[in-house]
Amino acid sequence: MGRRSWWSEAAKSWASPITADEEGNTDKLAGATVTVCHIGTSQRGDLGAHTRRADILVTAVGVKPGLIGGDMLKPGAVVIDVATIRVKDPETGKTKTYGDVDAEAAKEIVAQITPVPGGVGAVTTAILLRNTVAAAKWQIEG
Repeated sequence: MGRRSWWSEAAKSWASPITADEEGNTDKLAGATVTVCHIGTSQRGDLGAHTRRADILVTAVGVKPGLIGGDMLKPGAVVIDVATIRVKDPETGKTKTYGDVDAEAAKEIVAQITPVPGGVGAVTTAILLRNTVAAAKWQIEG
């Protein structure tokens, strides 16, 4: 995954679960636009133009706490902040964990936001463990 960010601009009419039917069709995903932003987007200064259009914002930059401020969010959006940025307080010496999104500002604007820490980490750990078990089985079974 690296230090990249993904922002999704899913259509508001997209109310179906992200699953295929019995025949494997994923027609229910039609109408969604997915935008991938990278470091160049931020360097050009137009990151906010993309994040302000996102109904669903998934971010995993992990470089600068609060990279995405409240002014860069669409009102009513759902924000999934995957980043974990640890910053040491020079006065106390204690380390605090932050995400890419300025959570305090976001709470006033978005419909939902995952907490950092305590958000997607458990899901990441569970999937990593599942994949580790699958890899071990694959090696044993050939």
